[in-house]
Amino acid sequence: MPDSSGSDGGILIEDVTDAATNGNEGLKSFASQLQQLDGNEAHPEDAKTGDFTFHYLEKSNFRVNTDRGLHMLFMKWGFGEGMCLGRFRFEQPVETKDDAKRMLQSLLRSGHLARFGVSTVKYKEDFQGQVEMDPISTEETSMDLFNRLDECGAVSEKTGHIRGRLDEYLDNGIIVNSILREVLFMEESELFDVYTKDERMEFLFRIFKHVVIGGATNQYEDMIDDYLKTVKVLYRDFLNVRKREDGEVEVVSWVFEAGHKRTENGPSSAGHLSGVLNDHPMSFSYFIVDKLQRYVTFWGFGYKSAWN
Repeated sequence: MPDSSGSDGGILIEDVTDAATNGNEGLKSFASQLQQLDGNEAHPEDAKTGDFTFHYLEKSNFRVNTDRGLHMLFMKWGFGEGMCLGRFRFEQPVETKDDAKRMLQSLLRSGHLARFGVSTVKYKEDFQGQVEMDPISTEETSMDLFNRLDECGAVSEKTGHIRGRLDEYLDNGIIVNSILREVLFMEESELFDVYTKDERMEFLFRIFKHVVIGGATNQYEDMIDDYLKTVKVLYRDFLNVRKREDGEVEVVSWVFEAGHKRTENGPSSAGHLSGVLNDHPMSFSYFIVDKLQRYVTFWGFGYKSAWN
């Protein structure tokens, strides 16, 4: 497919000289519609919750908030005010993923996410304020992962055109109207095997899947370029990387998916996130922990039917 990743080809992260790749970025709700805020000042309500103290960072350098073209794409794809994007700073150190999970539980109990319309509710009577936090892999760092879309015929290699197909509605309400969507969402299709189960768990792949599926009012792209460019921007905005002593680049951020979905056998966890979020297959919620800069980024989206 045409190279939409810029001068660095398929490599997603490179030229990193220290751990502060993302700089002194702050946060803002997507619903603020590009409103410019004054700075990363702690709010009066910032307080210690359990073993952790959190500070809500207002100033946003996320490209989705500052780049009008990218912002308009997200509106076009149906995310609108249902998408939440923000960042907090935590004072206490986290050394392990278990530490990070405890910190995230403390963030949920703090009530800070209420500013995004997100709350924590129970599914079961034994709920003790814990929400499942499933780790998501960040090992895949190259946009070459999506070259297979050319090879399987989902996308034209020469033009980047997404090949269409007859509309088909899946049981979960997702419409399959292109070969690309068949690859991503249609499990009974032979093309679903283009990507392995482990590859589909990669955060890079998940970002791509989310921007392709969008929200209820999604106006689909005919070309692949805008999807790929957006994936690259989001991945770089969300994750912190550094160079090891051997010169190789590594991701130092940890990504967790919060439990807010039901399974065929009932609730996926004792508690879940609710409010703006819900258990629709198009909804998602991630917490990205930067243990070096002591930032936690929250990215979530709650699907809402266009008919409601």
